[in-house]
Order: sequence, then structure tokens, then C-alpha cells
Amino acid sequence: PSIFDRRHVFNTHWYYLLPFGKGQRWAANNTVLDKIVGGWHFAGIMTISSGQPLCPYNGAGSINYGAPDAFACMLPNSSFKNPGAKVNDTAGDLNIFANPTAVSTMFRYPLMTTDGRFGYGSIRGLGRWNVDLSFGKTTAITERIKLTFTADFLNAFNHPIFNDPNTDVTDPSSFGVLSSQNNLPRYIQLGFRVQF
Repeated sequence: PSIFDRRHVFNTHWYYLLPFGKGQRWAANNTVLDKIVGGWHFAGIMTISSGQPLCPYNGAGSINYGAPDAFACMLPNSSFKNPGAKVNDTAGDLNIFANPTAVSTMFRYPLMTTDGRFGYGSIRGLGRWNVDLSFGKTTAITERIKLTFTADFLNAFNHPIFNDPNTDVTDPSSFGVLSSQNNLPRYIQLGFRVQF
């Protein structure tokens, strides 16, 4: 697989104008009240994807596009069972393997004459998901002038997305360890716009 391969990707976005106020399903039939309850919207973006392929390597592989060269990727031996990516707490470190020392010994060098492929993608990194939300209100001052206020919540649920772990089989102490974060903590941005 390619270094950027993600087997499953789901992206969606929505924009919903709440049905209150003038011209909507539930109008107040009062100019002032319609301006208060009308024009509210709720929007969001959700992204979900499975993990990218990882390369178990022996520490001597060259680096290519941020990942060990495919020819240095080791194959799992017959005792290997892919546990799938899951966050475990091992020796005080977050790790995608429950027993990283045992898993790091389950790989072998590819045999050029008998193996039909190399080990790139024999294990996969963590899947990822994120939700961004936006709330806002548009108020008509006159027929030509409108005011819009928005509040955007990026990484709305404030959850960390980790970078893929080290997969150097010669370093069992850091094999599978999640040591850095890929995304930013939640942040909120406010917007104000005058349309005329």
C-alpha cells in the first residue's frame, strides 16, 4: 500500500437553519421577537478514517517521505497475529500494543527469493476522527443590511489525535509508543460580519 493509504474514509458536513423567525415554520409574528429567535444556524464537519500502514523496520532502513524505505520493512513471522491498533498503557507509556516487547520480536527480514511482498502495511496505525462545529446568527437590520455572528469550535470534543508510533523492532522500549500529538487542542474563533 501507499504510505498515505487509508482503507476507510468518511467525511460529512452539514448546515442547518433553525426553523424559527420570519419566513420559517415557527414565526413569532412579532418583528422584534422574530429578529431575536430567527436566523440561527448550526453547522459542522465530521471526518473519520482508518489508520495508515506502518513499517516494522530494523533501525537501519533509509528514510523516504517520512517513513522507513519499503525495502527495509520487515514481514510478520508465522506467530504474528495483528492485534489491530488500540491505545494501551504499558509501563507508563501510551502504546498501540498491549505487549510491545513480544510484538517487536514477531517480525523477520523479507526473503527476496520466496516472499512475494515486503512488510509495509502489515500493521496499521490508529484510526482518526474529528468534529468541528459552528453556531451562528444572521439578523436583518434592513432589507439590504445584515449582521452575522458566528462561533466556531475546532476539535469541538477536544480529543487528542496521536502521530503514528515508532516501529523500530530493535528498540522494544519505544516500539509502538505514542509520543506526540498530531492535532491541536480545541480552540474557538468568533466572527462578526456586516453584509450590505
